[in-house]
Amino acid sequence: MKAKFLKAMNGLLASMLIIFFSSCQKQDALAPDTVQPRDNGHLVQTKTFPADVAIRWLNMELNMFRLPLAPGSSAQAADRALVYAGIALYESVVPGMPAYQSLGGQLNELPEMPETEPGKAYHWAASANAALASINRSLFPNTTQANKDMMNQLENELEQQYAQQTNPQVLQRSIDFGRAVAAIVFNWAQTDGTSSMPATSTYVPPVGPGSWVGTTPGAFAVNPFHHMRRQMVPGSREGAQTEPHIPYSTDPNSDFYAMAQ
Repeated sequence: MKAKFLKAMNGLLASMLIIFFSSCQKQDALAPDTVQPRDNGHLVQTKTFPADVAIRWLNMELNMFRLPLAPGSSAQAADRALVYAGIALYESVVPGMPAYQSLGGQLNELPEMPETEPGKAYHWAASANAALASINRSLFPNTTQANKDMMNQLENELEQQYAQQTNPQVLQRSIDFGRAVAAIVFNWAQTDGTSSMPATSTYVPPVGPGSWVGTTPGAFAVNPFHHMRRQMVPGSREGAQTEPHIPYSTDPNSDFYAMAQ
């Protein structure tokens, strides 16, 4: 079970990084000519910066979901948290990606994102760091103190690194932008229906041959009310009907028996 859970989380993590990786260079540090000492100037694109800020923050999230789970880090919130963190990450750097556009107004009920100041320079890695720190604190307010300390340490470490690459005005502007994006994404997340979903413990699974049964005493089904959450993409369920399940059977000659074999 643990291996399957971590494999699933790794898959989600990889999905959230695809867009960011497509715009970032894989390098350890900014080259000297990409340091931003001035408040104004030409647009320094997101791809100029290394992707380590995304890797380190999302790996930290993945670590929070390792079993046994720490209090405040629910396995049932893992998919939701990674999605919203990924959106906050993307929106915090997309102004530096001329070929891309904001998801505001495209995802279901996602508001428009804040605008950058025209003609002003931004350090996009610092913006991403601030956005990921803010959204993670908001998504996991009840996690352990050790996890909270880990978030603070990572944010401060990266911020100190970026402070050596730009001036205080650019750094603070970038941090403010990332935090503003995270606040909008988190407020939007609060309206996705999760808060009004029944407690998982209230779900009563069907009983009978072929029905799911828990393998651990006291264990609950995972995400039994997930269908009550808002769709991320409007109309995404249209045309997504699946074929009926193969009828359960213990007959060695049945289709179900052959599938299980």
